Amino acid sequence: MTERIHDSNQTAKGHVITEDGKQYFVCGKNYIEVSEHFPQKGRKLNDLIEDVILHTADNRRTA
Repeated sequence: MTERIHDSNQTAKGHVITEDGKQYFVCGKNYIEVSEHFPQKGRKLNDLIEDVILHTADNRRTA
């Protein structure tokens, strides 16, 4: 798995492992527990973020 770091020419490379029934994304010495993931056939993250922004804007209270 390769992820582009914003505003930088560096690339972080890592991989996913399973230990004791838990998934972790490992990049160097850093272990990040994966508690949720999106299905391969699901909606893209940018679509979900757009929905959150639109929902927040619709429900915003004005003074």
